[in-house]
Amino acid sequence: MFETEVVIKNGNIELSGTLCLPTESGSFPVVLMVHGSGEIDRNENSKNQKLNTFNSLAHGLIKDGIASLRYDKRGIGRSNGDFYCAGHYDLVNDAMACLEYLFQNEYCDNKQIYLLGHSEGSIIVPQLSHKHTQVAGIILLAPFIDNLETIMLKQAKGIKEAAEKLSGIKGIGIKLLFSFIDPVKSQHRLINKIKKTKKTVVYSMFQKIPAKWVRELLSIDPADIFRKTTCPSLIIGGSKDIQCNPDDVTSIQKIMQGTVESHIIQDMSHILRMEKEEPTVFNYEKLMKQPIEPKLIKIIQDWIKN
Repeated sequence: MFETEVVIKNGNIELSGTLCLPTESGSFPVVLMVHGSGEIDRNENSKNQKLNTFNSLAHGLIKDGIASLRYDKRGIGRSNGDFYCAGHYDLVNDAMACLEYLFQNEYCDNKQIYLLGHSEGSIIVPQLSHKHTQVAGIILLAPFIDNLETIMLKQAKGIKEAAEKLSGIKGIGIKLLFSFIDPVKSQHRLINKIKKTKKTVVYSMFQKIPAKWVRELLSIDPADIFRKTTCPSLIIGGSKDIQCNPDDVTSIQKIMQGTVESHIIQDMSHILRMEKEEPTVFNYEKLMKQPIEPKLIKIIQDWIKN
């Protein structure tokens, strides 16, 4: 394989990405990878989390002759722009610019361009397929069907419950913090604050929050997006995903219009690693030291080939 740096323009935004290609000449099936939420780069890495999701997927897929494009979000890595001022639909438009770039690229087989979305990306890629009907298919990893408010409150509740089970110095510290700051009540206050303002950015607990992005996601009905999706789809969840309900895989499959193949990988977490213990976000630091689940890559390879 060889990887080349590319720059994709969307108005005054320049998105920096990596095109991963086979070494032989020709045009190839290609997968555009669209991130989950947060300040993450082309590999889904942030300052505090090194997931290495998309580079791992790209290097796995290339072994089967499948090319890929992954890119830094606006304002992250080598891409310009302001991450905190971007809304959900700005991210959709950025992904569309990358998709259009692939359709114009000589290395890409226009009849075999696929879209892959992880977490938030799983509601972005169907929107692209609605507008660009030449897309060969979409791949949804750790998707969700609930609205954002429900998910945010469920996640806050899950963190609070997981913290109560922690032991040792780490557990004592987090329990002490949560005795002063209830994560569920804090999440309620944040949601209400964002709903009441038109500001692009707000602050909560000294943390900068992209309010425009949250507001736009709060207004979206993911189920409506999936109902309008007609292209071939592959949906993959993990049985130990505590951020997006694995049962949503089945719920999404039932309402999609096109042909759908679905999998729930036993013991796989939201960050696409195997979790042998009781799932909790407090295990992520340990899980990140593992490679992403090989079964996941094999399922994607087989689906694209077939």
